[in-house]
Amino acid sequence: MSCQIEKSYPLAALLINATNQEVTPEKMSQVFKTLNIEFSSKKASMFCLSAEKYKELMSCTGSAAPAAAPSQSAAAAEPEPEEAKEESNSESIALDF
Repeated sequence: MSCQIEKSYPLAALLINATNQEVTPEKMSQVFKTLNIEFSSKKASMFCLSAEKYKELMSCTGSAAPAAAPSQSAAAAEPEPEEAKEESNSESIALDF
C-alpha cells in the first residue's frame, strides 16, 4: 500500500497542475483528504511547483529530446495524400452548417 501512496503524490500534483493552478501543500492535502489517503506535507513539498515550471518540465524543447523526435517531425512534414485532403475538406464543410 505504501507504493500506491508514493505514486499518489506526483499524480495529485499533475491533477492540480492540469487545472492551471500552482501546486501547493494545501491543495495536495485537499486531494488526499478527498481520496481518504494518508498525507505527508514533507513528501508533498517535493512536488510543489508553479504551473509554469510544470509546463517547462513537460515540454520537449530541451536538449534531452528523444532520438525519435526528428523522424516523427519529418513524417509530419510529408504532404497528405489527395484522398485524405478531400475527406478532411468535406468534413469541415459539413461542420460549418
